[in-house]
Amino acid sequence: MFQKLLLCLLCTVLASNIYAQSAVPNNEDNVLDLSFLSENGMLSEKIFFTDPDNKVYYIDFEATKTKITQIQLWKNEEELVKNENTLELPENTIYELKIEDLPAGSYSIELTTVDDDAIIQIFNVTTNKGVTVKKDKK
Repeated sequence: MFQKLLLCLLCTVLASNIYAQSAVPNNEDNVLDLSFLSENGMLSEKIFFTDPDNKVYYIDFEATKTKITQIQLWKNEEELVKNENTLELPENTIYELKIEDLPAGSYSIELTTVDDDAIIQIFNVTTNKGVTVKKDKK
């Protein structure tokens, strides 16, 4: 009886271990689930940064570990301010997005990858003169 219980317990632990390993993203082909990383903010901190005066957003394509095909800038999540195809840009590009002329409001930068994953950075512009940016991650 004890041997059957021990065998059953061992099989359960082994099965859960195998399942846990298969649930982790497979990086054999350097493929990342970027939407998962972006939601947790782990990756977006390495991709998006501003200059000291908060007048330009820099986007580091190389930090995404995948090809960025499109950049969109949205105001209040409904008004498309900028839409640019970036497929022809090199993978080590540091893209400059000028924000100093944006009117006050809530904005989001959305990067689309070749795998149709989205990496999103949300920020607020509080004034037009001397831009103040408050970053949020999504």
